[in-house]
Amino acid sequence: SSKATVSVLNWGTPMGGCEDNRCGAGSCAAALLGVLPPGDEDGAVSREEFNGVMEGLETYLCNRFRTSDGRVNIGEVREFFLAARAPAAPVDPSPAAEQRPYGLPVKQGITTITTEDWAAMEAFIQSRAWFHDIPAGEEDELVARDPGYGAFMLGFDFHLTAGGPRLIEVNTNAGGLATVFHVAGCASERDMIMGGFVQAVREEWQLFCAAAGDEGLPETPNVAIVDDDAVHQGLYSEMVLFADVLRRQGIETIVAAPEDLRFDAASSTLVTANAAARPIHFVYNRIAPDFKLTAPAHAHLRAALAAGRTAVTPHPAAYARIADKRLLKRLSSANHAVVPTTMFLSDRPIDEWMKDKKRWVFKPPEGNASRGVYRGDKVSNAVLKTLPMTTIAQELCPPGADPDDQTKYDVRVFTHGCKVLALASRHFSGQVMEMRSPQSGFRHALPAGVCCLPMLPLRASSSGPEQ
Repeated sequence: SSKATVSVLNWGTPMGGCEDNRCGAGSCAAALLGVLPPGDEDGAVSREEFNGVMEGLETYLCNRFRTSDGRVNIGEVREFFLAARAPAAPVDPSPAAEQRPYGLPVKQGITTITTEDWAAMEAFIQSRAWFHDIPAGEEDELVARDPGYGAFMLGFDFHLTAGGPRLIEVNTNAGGLATVFHVAGCASERDMIMGGFVQAVREEWQLFCAAAGDEGLPETPNVAIVDDDAVHQGLYSEMVLFADVLRRQGIETIVAAPEDLRFDAASSTLVTANAAARPIHFVYNRIAPDFKLTAPAHAHLRAALAAGRTAVTPHPAAYARIADKRLLKRLSSANHAVVPTTMFLSDRPIDEWMKDKKRWVFKPPEGNASRGVYRGDKVSNAVLKTLPMTTIAQELCPPGADPDDQTKYDVRVFTHGCKVLALASRHFSGQVMEMRSPQSGFRHALPAGVCCLPMLPLRASSSGPEQ
């Protein structure tokens, strides 16, 4: 019961609360109750309202710290609350835009998402409307078949408009989670973000094993975090952090470029290209923009996928079902409330596009990091005429405006399938998303009334990492 839980945790000990309605120095177990229903002028609530919140908290703790035999590890519960008391990481005194501990600039503070906006965003994510079937006749065998896993590190990017949130795009290879980890307000948030990442890796491996058959597959995989020219990537430090976190959880992990691996035909698996030829069972695929791994330099990764003994996630088939920008038109045609009107350039004569181009943003069907994206009010007719007919035209939904520094921003929701891992606002000053201008950066974000990230599961009916 809730009463028993309170007794075991010794909540009679005096505890501090949240600073500015979120977890800061001195935060503790009491801070996790930041979603208490509104009280009267003295902040009081009814016993029934309080009991409702306590029951939700008990459910969350029991699910999070449940052992294999169905009991609850009370020692880990105590450590969880003790960690919440730990002071937040010290703030670097240098200008915020120059802090790039994990490859991206950071901004101090927090972006608050209205309850209504968050409800609409979360409902869309939980709906799984973003996962599409592939039309019959797909020639790429890796894409044609749903592997049953691969929706590993999704990023749902929303603009918050006066009419509600608007989905700008979905990514299957979202970067920046380590930066959100860095700007998190307290130890319990940082623990949840990295714990969620580790759990996502474990769940992806379980999904892969279930699809491939468990015979000969290890319980814990050897992992490679792979990107082209990895050590020179802007987010290399993020990859190093992820590898370190996984190793500390007993999952052997390396950061590698594709050429650091080779396909071993004898074992039908990837192995390291050095003399050790160490088997790699799980690839965290950071490669962009070759999302379908069709480049010759990635042929051995495709061979490993085809052999079916190596998990590669995000998977090319997941990209084709989730993040291909052409899918935005399908979502738009289904009249989802958060999806702006989306068309192909081929849907109208070019003269008509030129007449009302200011209402649109033009995007390539495949790509990343805002490459090849044009705002209609900034693009010339001459350039517009050169764009391929496969170009995506999306209704212009202006990003949010930060009242403090007038930067523009969107909100990225990191998920594993339907399971929310973290939220951040991404601030920029240019025409489109960028992380180079002096005031750009990632900022922690939370829904109104939620004091810290661990409270989200009490409000969210997360259905887990369904693919």
